[in-house]
Amino acid sequence: MAYTGKKPIDHTDVTQSQSMTVTDDLTVDTNTLHVDSTNNRVGVGTSSPDSSITVSGASKVFSTATNNSITTSVNTSSNYAQTITLNDVGLAFDNNSSIRGYAFGNNGSERMRIQSGGGISFNGDTAAANALDDYEEGTFTPVFTRASSGFSTTPTYSTQEGAYVKIGSLVHAEIEIRFANSFSGGSGNYLVSNLPFNNSGMSNLEGISWGLMTIFNHTWSFSNTYAYLSGTDVHFGSGMGLASNTTSQYLTFTIQYRVA
Repeated sequence: MAYTGKKPIDHTDVTQSQSMTVTDDLTVDTNTLHVDSTNNRVGVGTSSPDSSITVSGASKVFSTATNNSITTSVNTSSNYAQTITLNDVGLAFDNNSSIRGYAFGNNGSERMRIQSGGGISFNGDTAAANALDDYEEGTFTPVFTRASSGFSTTPTYSTQEGAYVKIGSLVHAEIEIRFANSFSGGSGNYLVSNLPFNNSGMSNLEGISWGLMTIFNHTWSFSNTYAYLSGTDVHFGSGMGLASNTTSQYLTFTIQYRVA
């Protein structure tokens, strides 16, 4: 049967196949469950809920489904929603807004923000240009060649290694080339090509920092030599030339530059 009233007199009359309507507060075991009918609030573990649902004490949301998710939404014309999903990959946070990110703070102050367009900013900074939007490490294969026409005898290598770290728009690259043969010919500047990223598009000599350069067992001649970066190529100026060539030479250097 259906029961309507403030308090059920005989609880044994209420079974799973029946319904019960309570028009006043409902309390189960002091504070195990409390319904505040005046303010339309539910308390679990408390008899004084201060929001729509207040849980006091340890709680658990359990599901046997493969992908478990909790979705919260704001009842506005935009229908913003936030979903937290736990699956085999890990814990994922997502919202349905293309202009809203995630902010983390303490004591009322923002400390870190994941911006809606990607990137992380700190201490209340919301400018996209200041966000850290990339970090990666990798390797590449540097190639020693000439700018106008290639060597008539192509270099071979015993070592041909490049490694880089990219933080935001700044690239730090390390290069080591050890030659295994005697090479010659070609025209134009000598250059090391195949850097992992294009430079920023500024003047070739801007935005670049050179580290220690070592040329071992060389027979190269130098006269007012300079170096610059164009695209993914490091050019060594016209003052650098090969007087003669032997095997077992090597060239190592580091370079820092900004990407486009």
